[in-house]
Amino acid sequence: YKFLLVDEFQDTDPLQAEIVFFLSEQERGRAKEWREVQVSPKRLFLVGDPKQSIYRFRRADIEMYEEAKKWMGESRLLNISQNFRCAPSIVRMVNRIFQDLIKPPEDGRYQPGYVPLHFGRKKGTIPSKHGIVLLYPPKNKNIVMERTDDCRLWESRCIASFIQKLVSEEKWRVWDDSDPSFRPIMFKDIAILMRTYTPLNRLEEALRSYAVDYRVVGGKYFYKREEVRHLLAVLQAIDNPNDKIALVAALRSPFFGISDEELFMFYARGGNLNYLEEAQGTAMEQPFHLLRELHEMRNGASVEALLKKLYEATSGLILFLLKPQGEQRVANLMKIGDVARALDERGMLSFRGFVQWLSERREEEAEEEEPPTLERGDNFVRLLTIHRAKGLEFPMVILADLAHKENGREDFIIDRSGERIAIKVGDKRSRFWTRNYEEMSKWEEKRGEAEERRLLYVGMTRARDFLVLPVYWVKEEKGEKQVPPKSYLANVQPYLTAPDKVSFGEWNEEMMFYDTNKLELEPEETPPFRSPLNPEMKGGKASKGVLSQREKWREGQEALKKWAGEGRPLASATEGVSEVEKDDEWVVSPVAKGEGAVFGKLIHRLFEKMDWSQPGMVEKMAEMEGKALGATGPMIERAGEMVREAMNSPVLQRIIKSGEYQREVPFSYKENGTIFEGVMDVVFKEGDNLVVLDFKTDFVEKENLNSKVEHYKPQVRIYSDAIKTIFGKPPKEVILFFLHLMESESVPSRSLNS
Repeated sequence: YKFLLVDEFQDTDPLQAEIVFFLSEQERGRAKEWREVQVSPKRLFLVGDPKQSIYRFRRADIEMYEEAKKWMGESRLLNISQNFRCAPSIVRMVNRIFQDLIKPPEDGRYQPGYVPLHFGRKKGTIPSKHGIVLLYPPKNKNIVMERTDDCRLWESRCIASFIQKLVSEEKWRVWDDSDPSFRPIMFKDIAILMRTYTPLNRLEEALRSYAVDYRVVGGKYFYKREEVRHLLAVLQAIDNPNDKIALVAALRSPFFGISDEELFMFYARGGNLNYLEEAQGTAMEQPFHLLRELHEMRNGASVEALLKKLYEATSGLILFLLKPQGEQRVANLMKIGDVARALDERGMLSFRGFVQWLSERREEEAEEEEPPTLERGDNFVRLLTIHRAKGLEFPMVILADLAHKENGREDFIIDRSGERIAIKVGDKRSRFWTRNYEEMSKWEEKRGEAEERRLLYVGMTRARDFLVLPVYWVKEEKGEKQVPPKSYLANVQPYLTAPDKVSFGEWNEEMMFYDTNKLELEPEETPPFRSPLNPEMKGGKASKGVLSQREKWREGQEALKKWAGEGRPLASATEGVSEVEKDDEWVVSPVAKGEGAVFGKLIHRLFEKMDWSQPGMVEKMAEMEGKALGATGPMIERAGEMVREAMNSPVLQRIIKSGEYQREVPFSYKENGTIFEGVMDVVFKEGDNLVVLDFKTDFVEKENLNSKVEHYKPQVRIYSDAIKTIFGKPPKEVILFFLHLMESESVPSRSLNS
């Protein structure tokens, strides 16, 4: 390499540093370790900010960075201190705090010297009001903070209420680079940063209560999510019909939506909570039927295919999409299918094995990230850790949970430069440790505290216009705020006004003491109503009134559902066909309701996904798609043979030769107040005309072919009308390709009008 430029060098670990230096070594260099490398002149260029060295847990050690800097030569060091992100008030406050917090220690190189920032943001992009916003607890006797969880509860409510009020009032303005201009602050301009995801549950509860749209970026609680819990209950019920607890949880989940009242009435009338039995005429009829069907197919189809059928039959994905954070919920459910497919491809798990594996992951509280759903322009508040936010910026940053930090010492300590280790094992009653553990524990504590200060620096410098600090949300003893030592709050406390001296609503030295007394910190919740079983008893009159109101509400809900269910008149392309395609050769029950349904789906999917110009992969693709659909081995083999034979047929060669064709073409058009919709298998162009082709997997005798064509004419007519409505003239013809016979029948458009 002639030149080697390494950015973010403070994030490199020793192994990466070795690679960098050896790649930069002078020709014919023979150094045995990187510290002995003679770097070729003008070859290596390192860029890094030691104040942002926060990845010690993955061996990105600040001491290695400082050693490399020394080895490169202090005379070659160039300091770049301009900050193009933060408003000037934030820059000044950051300098004021961290010139005291970030200093080189006397006993090592585990903290760099602080290089003050200089404001360098473009003129005209700074809002008239900007800077540090402090959220102190209001003077409210109802706010009692006796436990850490109480502190997080009230702080989270304060943050959520503050955001909602801020966005709804549209008074605070931020600079929008995409416009470019000032505009009112929106949800998407706000990021809530935290040291770890520990306070996440309380924050999510509060944001939901105050109707603040949000997304968690990189959360580790995927298996604890509500939608995953509901899905696990359904899978457990499918696996074991005798698991009554799982069955009840499944029935009460959004997948089936059975109410407690419906469950009680079903059981009280002698119903048996066993979906292997019929439940005709009850609310359990359809749920039991589907669960029974899924139970029967669980060992014959892939988990992915079973999940797909569950989602389609219950409209589960649509229901979860309508809930708060619906897109994230749906992404989480789809991820379960992706995980199942990955495990299935490795041949690792049966259906029962997958259910047990998923259950264990949830019980063990295994850490797993949620799939990302954010896209450019989405209007959501972002929740993420400071580590996740590194390299990002936001118009407003809220640093949550400043008063708390993780407790406990490391059990395994490594000093790589000194080539030492220290170990502690056991619990409080019986512990064992190496002789040097206490000494190295203090050594580790100093370095950990130094990195915590750098982490706080990174969090504060993510803010462009506003940095919001919720402060003093801590326990009290004898009227005194108990600020945990070595917490972030303890680090910034010397620069804050004491809680009893705050002038709410005023700006003071570029800080605003936001008036939290004007925030609603107790979201309204309707208490549950308890009614005596006998309405004639005391309180019966009130009970009758409430029950009457509930009955009216239920009637209104049913009327609304009925009205919504009617919708607009809608017809599908196959609605006029009296029978669904059947294939007497293939009987795949209980995998599918009708005969040949899976085989037909497999054929259509192969034609849709394969490259028609290269049919050589058809057998392999048939195996993959067939397994996902739950097809049998002979079905998969026959599907591959049939599609390969069809690709060589005159009609498909005609389509390929045309060079202009589209597969799986959706359409929708309106005629006489009715909306017609469907999907055409193939539409291709010949000259100035369009031609439609539809694959048919019916098993039909040659002598019955003409009657079969007549049978499908209503569907053909809709295809023809769709093309005419959309393009202004009808297709030249609609071709029905009967695959079992390898026969194609053309239906000219003019014949449809006769």
